[in-house]
Amino acid sequence: MNWGRAKSILIVLFLITDVFLSFVLVQGRQAQNSLSKEAISATVRVLNNHEIYVTEDVIPRTRTANRHVVLQNFFASPEEAAVIMLGTYTVLEANEEVHAYQYKNEEALLQITDAGFNYLCSREHVPYKLEKEPSNKDMWDKVSSQLEELGFKREETAVENERWEQGLYHADVVPVFEDMKLYGISMKLIADSHGILSLEGAWFHEAEAEKSDEALLDLTAVLTAMIYRDDCRNLRIASIDTGFYIAGDYLTSRAITAIPVYVIHDTDDGVMFFDARAGQLLARR
Repeated sequence: MNWGRAKSILIVLFLITDVFLSFVLVQGRQAQNSLSKEAISATVRVLNNHEIYVTEDVIPRTRTANRHVVLQNFFASPEEAAVIMLGTYTVLEANEEVHAYQYKNEEALLQITDAGFNYLCSREHVPYKLEKEPSNKDMWDKVSSQLEELGFKREETAVENERWEQGLYHADVVPVFEDMKLYGISMKLIADSHGILSLEGAWFHEAEAEKSDEALLDLTAVLTAMIYRDDCRNLRIASIDTGFYIAGDYLTSRAITAIPVYVIHDTDDGVMFFDARAGQLLARR
């Protein structure tokens, strides 16, 4: 027997086996991390047959990892928040019993209560002239840089509901975690040609995050369960996102745990938030 030839054949067989096992592993991971085209098609048929209208391209194929995310209230320590946002300041009010705080410097006033916070610039407003209003993108680039100077990291913020009123830019700023929005938390922003005029609302940032071994409920299961809801008749689904949700009752807490959700937007600008672990409807707006 030619040992050299036999050795070459064995090496080739090992390589073929390795390639096959790698292919099987990749296919298995893809199946684990994404929905099949068949599952999506079947879900669309079921929904459309029950007067819930959606197209296959609207349903995201990629499965989202189950994350345990704990968020810290940015204003849990009013003094620390004042240092971050104002630098040096004068204390106008610090009432621990009713949780009411006011700090001021030459540039702005910061008010913190149980209801949230309010940041007001002391300078006069300088609105844009109508013909000189920048694009929303350019304006967001400008104010997001200023937000970062106030302690709100650019990579942890996203913008919604941008609009112009009398030369002033209005928008809602929401936190994001790994490119997913944290619904239920926001601050209203107003800016003029010089930048931020005011901020108002609540804000939390990531304190701790870890991946759970328990998989999220399949999106297809959540969608098909909608056929049993009378309030979903004649619903037309425009888009579906994954994100996190925080109920308004918890916005006064020092720390909260965000719930992973499937966010379903309809063509009438309605939004439904479904718990991605248990499947129940958490909120609708």
